[in-house]
Amino acid sequence: MKINIIKAIIISLAAVILVSCGSSAPVVMSYKNSEITANMYSYWLSTYKSDFLYFYNNSMEDDDFWNSEVSQGVTSEQFAENLINENIKYILIGMQLFRDYNLKITAETTASINEDINEKIDYYGGRANLNTALSAYGINIDILRDIYIAEEKLYAVYDYLYGENGIDKVTEAMLDKYYTENYSRIKYIIIYTKEKNMYDEEGQIKYDSEGLIMTEALSEEELEEKAAKINEVMICVNAGDEFEDIMADYNEADMSQYPNGFYISANELSIYGFTMINAVKNMKIGEIRQVEDENAVYIIKKYDLIDRSDFDNSDSIQLDKLETYAIQEKYENTFSHYAVDIIINDEVISDFSVRTAAPNSLF
Repeated sequence: MKINIIKAIIISLAAVILVSCGSSAPVVMSYKNSEITANMYSYWLSTYKSDFLYFYNNSMEDDDFWNSEVSQGVTSEQFAENLINENIKYILIGMQLFRDYNLKITAETTASINEDINEKIDYYGGRANLNTALSAYGINIDILRDIYIAEEKLYAVYDYLYGENGIDKVTEAMLDKYYTENYSRIKYIIIYTKEKNMYDEEGQIKYDSEGLIMTEALSEEELEEKAAKINEVMICVNAGDEFEDIMADYNEADMSQYPNGFYISANELSIYGFTMINAVKNMKIGEIRQVEDENAVYIIKKYDLIDRSDFDNSDSIQLDKLETYAIQEKYENTFSHYAVDIIINDEVISDFSVRTAAPNSLF
């Protein structure tokens, strides 16, 4: 099974590179006998920019977003550029290691790539129309095939190193180390400060046509009640009341299925959001902190980690991807070591910009 190891986050191109079947694009990056051309680079910029915007800004962009700082002195634009280049470098390294390890693309994989491209040709009504659509990202059909093959080479290397029969698999000791160095255990009280669920005449929660819970904005009076509730919680916290007792009295979500609390790391960004993850990372064991975002206020307490051998079912379910994340870290550490030897063509790469690129979520 293919493992998505190309991290979902990154850029797009500043200027469209005109593509013709006989053109020879300049090289942006090279590593030993392998190269990334400007056409390939422009495609990955566009593709990863789309991913980056999806995860970090709800697929929206403007100058204010790109100028905003994700950390002191680092803008969203700089952050995205660093991520995209890291990902593309890892693809390049994968291409070279594929050679070094004498690996082969399977006939099944080749057939799958060809089938995918043929489906795109049919969907767009012919090769000419598809090439026109692809030109927005600096490529044509032949280059798209090369790109898909390059990605498959990286997947093959990844499986060769870290797969079920990999030569460099992670050990249980490595999993324990990753767990203790990256995860925090928390319990928290959530108080919603923007919307409330809608109920029908029988007191049942209302759902829309897509099966989603229907909500409505809180009134001014309800907002005042929420503020008073949050104040009461903090009075109890500061008085030294047992946190679990406060949770039972004030929590607006049922967390009874998670008696040991929740495990949180950067891997859970899409679940908890940057604000909570960043706060928890900087908390001490036993500390209680109030954190808020646009939807709710969270009163969080940080606990000691539980030994993995003592996990109950709810703990194991939350950390069912621990091995995947540990492998990802091992992969990144290994590939970043190789990346120092990559040669960058600064003149060519300067023609590209995350800010002006066209996001690609189609190909």
